[in-house]
Amino acid sequence: MNQKRILKDIWISLLLLLLFITTAGAQSLILPSDLTTIQSQAFLGNTGLYEIVLPSGIKTIENQAFANSSVKIINLPSALTSIADDAFQGVTNLTVNAAKNTYAYNWAVANGYINPVVSVGNNSITIMAGHESIYKFSAPSAGSYTFETTGSNDTCGVLYNSSKSVITSNDDGGDNQVCIVQWSDSVHRSKILLCFK
Repeated sequence: MNQKRILKDIWISLLLLLLFITTAGAQSLILPSDLTTIQSQAFLGNTGLYEIVLPSGIKTIENQAFANSSVKIINLPSALTSIADDAFQGVTNLTVNAAKNTYAYNWAVANGYINPVVSVGNNSITIMAGHESIYKFSAPSAGSYTFETTGSNDTCGVLYNSSKSVITSNDDGGDNQVCIVQWSDSVHRSKILLCFK
């Protein structure tokens, strides 16, 4: 590592330490625009935080960066490429915002900070994969429906009728999709359950 990079890392560490010391009564904390990494335990146990404003170029949030802190709101920028699973360990009632189809969004879904929204349009539903999810669906009209998952996780989709019998299932059936389950409803407002694992 060159000397300039070492000095920059030391400067950032000192700045984060100074921010940690001076934010005892802070509500919002705006981190420096040139910050690319929030180091391990940078805000561990800080009880004066409410909202964290991360710079748009942030790439990494390391282990326990905000663990056991009082932070309640954080927007995760699209530039993030690495977030430790325990970055927010012990933080309660945290609201995480992230743009869909980004690493940050997928991380937030996988760690339970964002519940993926099921959207219905043009007789199709797209659901973010990554954990077991069960959805109830009532067909708004007779027709054909396609249920598909997106993401990098291997999933299987299973469709059940109201008697909990399997109607159909699919694992890795789509091109560039994790799975696609297709269903035709000839009766208006049939109710089904979808399970994605």
